[in-house]
Amino acid sequence: PRELVGAAARAAVREARHLQALIGSATAAATTARGDVRTAYENLREQMVRRELADIPVERLRDVTDGRLRLGVLSRYGYRSVLDLLQAGPAGLTAIPGVGPTTATQAIGAARQIAAAVRDGIRVRIDLDPGNQASTALLGALRRYGEVARLHSPVQQAIEQLAGELAQSLPEAATATSRLRMFFAGRRKRQAALEALQRVRQTVAAAQEGGVVESVTNILRAHSATTEPGVLWEEFAERAAEYYGLLGEIVDLGLDAHAAEGFLPEEIVAAVNQQQLDDTYRRVSLRGYQAFGARFALVQRRVILGDEMGLGK
Repeated sequence: PRELVGAAARAAVREARHLQALIGSATAAATTARGDVRTAYENLREQMVRRELADIPVERLRDVTDGRLRLGVLSRYGYRSVLDLLQAGPAGLTAIPGVGPTTATQAIGAARQIAAAVRDGIRVRIDLDPGNQASTALLGALRRYGEVARLHSPVQQAIEQLAGELAQSLPEAATATSRLRMFFAGRRKRQAALEALQRVRQTVAAAQEGGVVESVTNILRAHSATTEPGVLWEEFAERAAEYYGLLGEIVDLGLDAHAAEGFLPEEIVAAVNQQQLDDTYRRVSLRGYQAFGARFALVQRRVILGDEMGLGK
């Protein structure tokens, strides 16, 4: 029909492309929110590593090098800790009289071995220290991730479906935006363009009526929101477990995976891990072992819940 071609089609396609952009931004926001938590976590982790290295005296390098290094000259020039050496680097050490390139390289290599051991063994914790900017940044990233995930999870499937429908229909529907292109298109292409345009209209209408557009807008708003540091620390003091639960969804907190899975047979663990959780009405984050326990209950059907047994429930 002529009334569907030209300006009307351009308006429909423009609206669909706007929806497509919103959906893409919401999907990117969910991914970025996770990435922001990981980055903030790594920053806090590195801060903790540096603090540990600052407390390790230079003399510890003897343990790594079997006592081959002469460390007295380093101490005389103010290098007290392993962190001091790493910050100086080979160039800084060779500037010291009596320290050649070989000694400097060996010293830095030994310091890096110690740093790697500290980094592998450290357990990241969020101390109640509002003055710690790295911890505050992690709390802010976790709060944003939690809000975005809460809003994104219930509509993720619908968003993916909409994105697929728009990606499939919009290229063909674009033909109907130009009367000239429709004029020179063959009968089959004209019919395909009109059908695609109709699908685009239906997709946009369904997204609006189903609340997806509102949900996507809320996701973007949550991702761009900021929270005052004081509020973050108050919430963390009251709901530390929830914050750690969110963190455990993204990074490995060093928990024993077998213990979290109850040391169950592999076939049961596999079945439990395949079980999906409907979190439509969930308002809190689950730690890994809690999510596993919930899926276990669904898979096994018959379970006994024990509380206050000192077993982590």
